[in-house]
Amino acid sequence: MLKKTFMALAVAGTVVIAGCGGGGGGGDGGSSTPKTRNDVVGPLDGLQGGLSSEILTPLHTAVAGTPLVGVVDCLDQSVVNDILDIADAIVLGIGPGAANPAAQLSATAANVQAEVTDLVADLQGLVGSLAGTTGCLANAGPQAGSGNPLAGTPLAALGAQLLPVLNQVQGQLGSAAPGSLSLGQISGLLGQVAQAFNGATGAIPPGVANAPVIGGVLDVVSQALADVQLTVAAAGTGNPTTAATQLTATVEHLLDGLLTQVIPIGLIENTSGQPDLVSGPIQAAIDQFTAALSGGLGSLAPAGLGNALVDPLGALLTPLQGDLLPLILDPIRAAISGGAGGGSIPVLTGTPLDGVLATLTGVLSGGAGGDPLTSLLGSLLGGLGGGGGGGVTCPLAGTPLAGLCGILGG
Repeated sequence: MLKKTFMALAVAGTVVIAGCGGGGGGGDGGSSTPKTRNDVVGPLDGLQGGLSSEILTPLHTAVAGTPLVGVVDCLDQSVVNDILDIADAIVLGIGPGAANPAAQLSATAANVQAEVTDLVADLQGLVGSLAGTTGCLANAGPQAGSGNPLAGTPLAALGAQLLPVLNQVQGQLGSAAPGSLSLGQISGLLGQVAQAFNGATGAIPPGVANAPVIGGVLDVVSQALADVQLTVAAAGTGNPTTAATQLTATVEHLLDGLLTQVIPIGLIENTSGQPDLVSGPIQAAIDQFTAALSGGLGSLAPAGLGNALVDPLGALLTPLQGDLLPLILDPIRAAISGGAGGGSIPVLTGTPLDGVLATLTGVLSGGAGGDPLTSLLGSLLGGLGGGGGGGVTCPLAGTPLAGLCGILGG
């Protein structure tokens, strides 16, 4: 069923997502602003739809009713929607058969400019979501306001350093006619945003940087901003090969961050003292997907490239969504709905997020033994891999994650 969904997305370029809204344009969300969210239809639509519906929507559901929902939704909009749409625009510019490849890449600037306009607004929304106040608008309308919603909290530097830059860049984009900026000019604006975000997150206390989900979100956004700036700059040189190389790295880093940091697999491994045990095979599956992307960039037409990504994407996401994620997210959902984490709540962010972060930390701590890898994933990874005698067949058998079967013994 998932494979058929990916195929439809890749061929038709249409994304219909319940929950987070990644991969396609949204409505105006009831805003009085006439702006609408931009959308680039291209070969990466299947990736956007898969990440949004199969990874971030389950996470959204697990933390429903908490302020963390707004952070997850803003991650979806800013990274899965906006940044991958920028990548999709450039993928179309790398397409084969152009009489003038440099001119074909240059022609992507209008779509890239429109998507960066959305991205700046969604990053403003992300700051608000971290404060537990506002969030991202469905229409990606400007959210410039007065003051720093994170003032007086350990996250204050994020608002103080990032919001003025976002407001300035938003003003520059707003004063420029649609499609009037070159890729080089857009790359310069993205560089300002990436530098401000990286500097601001560097001032965040380690407790926040290492907090479940939130730490992953900040890392993913920071890396994605740096990567997409380099991708746009590479496209601005007019060299399709350079642009393709940087674009592939952008997608690889984004997948790794979403699947092992935002989904707290790396945190679970490190707490259990077994780094890379699960994330290593996931990275191998990511490598299969990015190899298909790299091999098709510049040699396949957009529809052909979208089709070529269907199978490796399904091989990556299907076992995660069907077998691995529920073992992590179901206990989180149960703890939240059960009101776990009573008593004093440690101050991490100094915002309404602290309550849900305390609950997540409790679930992911592994209990008295401090081994969440066994307590959460042991039923899947331990003793399921074979060994004869009518043993249970590992659900990951026959997938790129089959190496996880039985790794905990049993």
